[in-house]
Order: sequence, then structure tokens, then C-alpha cells
Amino acid sequence: MKGIVCHFTPTDKVHVASARIAVWLANRYGLDIIDKPDPEKVKDYDLAICVSSASGFADAELREQIGEICARAKHYIFAQQDFLTSQAGQIGKWFDILEKDRHTRHVWSTIHKTIKNPQDRYINWNRLTFSPVEPQPVSKTGLYYYGAARKGRLSYLEKYLGGDLPYEATVSTTKPGTKKFKLFAPDINYEEPFKELSHIGKFQMSLYLEDDYSHRHYCSPANRWYECLSQRVPMVFDKSCIGTFETAGYSVKDYVVQDKEGVAWALENSEDIREEQWERWGFDHLLALKEDVDAAIKGILT
Repeated sequence: MKGIVCHFTPTDKVHVASARIAVWLANRYGLDIIDKPDPEKVKDYDLAICVSSASGFADAELREQIGEICARAKHYIFAQQDFLTSQAGQIGKWFDILEKDRHTRHVWSTIHKTIKNPQDRYINWNRLTFSPVEPQPVSKTGLYYYGAARKGRLSYLEKYLGGDLPYEATVSTTKPGTKKFKLFAPDINYEEPFKELSHIGKFQMSLYLEDDYSHRHYCSPANRWYECLSQRVPMVFDKSCIGTFETAGYSVKDYVVQDKEGVAWALENSEDIREEQWERWGFDHLLALKEDVDAAIKGILT
């Protein structure tokens, strides 16, 4: 099989979810990668997989080259994750130039609602984040949250991080993010985004939240779930997250909290929760991903 993986930004930044997907696909299936302008790679392929990535930041020449590669390929797959869901306009443009039906693409997505055609497949790319390690001794007590103060989850963040807290709390975010958090949580601890995933393994417990949008549209368990599970960090979940995990086949009801008192209780029992969650969910998520993608490729090529 002659194939290529297309990505709009350099794939050496493997902390970027889309880059991680692109590299994994190329390595597992022996495919070439285009992530910078290269006219030598613009040719006919049996299979072209375009991983949804930040095309707006890409070199204009690279966008055109990827558009042509995808349109010329015998089979074109759009690997869609839950952060970037739209393919680059140049791909549709080249389908028109070559007078090919735009609906000949296959979509592999973490989002159920984008699976619209018989050839499309639900693929939970977030499982690629799972990389288990031995647990670390806890050196940072209290509740930990990392990420942005996104509009769709502000009310949940304020519920567990704002006001008087019966526990220590730490947020890892950018400097602009810190300003947003401090509007409702001025007295908690703040730190810059971590560079190594092992950093989160130092914390006693992590808070899992999702956007309001995810309550209505299934988007798979987020990368942070697999990251915390890999690092053996116990998690508490707001009640609003139950539906996502039930759809994914996991029950988080025993670890659901609805207020600060619930978090405080969970922190007192964090070691037991850590062991229980690993027993329940610490299986090989990567194996399940490999099986799903193997089956999807087999379905296309046979």
C-alpha cells in the first residue's frame, strides 16, 4: 500500500494531539508524512490520511499540496479529532479542480454526530494519550486542574475553585488564563503549563469537567482522562459528565461530586480511589485503538 499522512504543522511537536495521531498512523502503517512543503510528495497514493490540524497556521504552499494529494488519492480519509473538526478548504477546492465527488472521503472521528455515511467510522483518537507509568508519591496535596477557563465550563470551575475552599487547589494555565481564573478564584495556587506529563502525577487528585456542548454532543472522554489515568492520578467528576462516560462504556458514578464538600471527602479517600480507578480502567486502551483503526483500513482496502 502506497500511502501518506498529511498534517498542516510540524509533527515533531508530539505534545500536540493531532501531531501525535499523525506520527502514530505513519509509524504503524508504514506511511510517508507531509508536514512541510515538499513538491516531491505530491503524487498519486492508494491512501491519503489528512489529520485535522491547524491549517490556518500552515504555509500556503503546503495547504495546496495537501489539497492536491488528498484529491488525487484513491482513498482519502479525514481523521477528525474533537478539537478541530473542519477540513482545510484547499482539499475541497482540489476535489473540484479534479472534478471528483467531494463525498468520496471517509471520516474517522471522535465525534459521533460527524459519522454520517456508511464508510465513516467512529475512532476514539484520545485513547492514543494513554501511556501508563508507575504511580509517583504524592508531593502536591489538594485538587488539581489544568487547562483553560473555557466559556462552556466556567460555572463548573467556579463551583469547585471559587470562594472559600476546604482544600488546597492548584490550576496550571497560561498567563492570560490565570487572569480569567482569578476573576472567580483569586486565592488558589497557580502555575505555568507543565512541560512533562509526569508533572501531573505529583498531585493528589484531579478535577474532570467538560463543556456544556459535550453534554449534548458526544465527543469521547477527553485526553485529560487518559492522561490522569496513565499517571495514576485519581479523578473526581462533576455530575454533568456522567452521560459522556456511560456512552463510552465506563461508569464514573462512584466518583461524582456536586459540591466542595464532595471534593473534600474524595481527597480524604484519594489513595483508595486511585487504586479502584486503576483496577476498573487500567486496561490496554491502545490495543482497542489499534483494533479499531486496523478494521477501518481493512474495510477501505478490501
